[in-house]
Amino acid sequence: MALQIEHIDAVHNIEGICALPGLDIVFVGPYDLSGTMGLMGQVTHPEVEAAMARVVRAAQDAGVVPGLLIVDPKPGEVAQRVAEGFRFISIGLDTKMLIDAAREMATRR
Repeated sequence: MALQIEHIDAVHNIEGICALPGLDIVFVGPYDLSGTMGLMGQVTHPEVEAAMARVVRAAQDAGVVPGLLIVDPKPGEVAQRVAEGFRFISIGLDTKMLIDAAREMATRR
């Protein structure tokens, strides 16, 4: 079973969440999380980073895999997140990929 952690209330209760029987993965959605923290879209803000680090620590302590969504990875970002302890990383959003592809096709000559 995998649960998404997309609200600061989930972070505040992450130790209890990670103790749920049958839980395999806690997957952080940083954009939604940042929004619930009053920091919409600021996924690298120190407070958002601290919240994500708390999820990683709690997951590791409970033997649960910590996961993360990276919408548009910058060079080295995936390796950085792996070094931070994330073990399940999803890259990209279907809607962004479609928009980017459509934009690219529209600008072809």
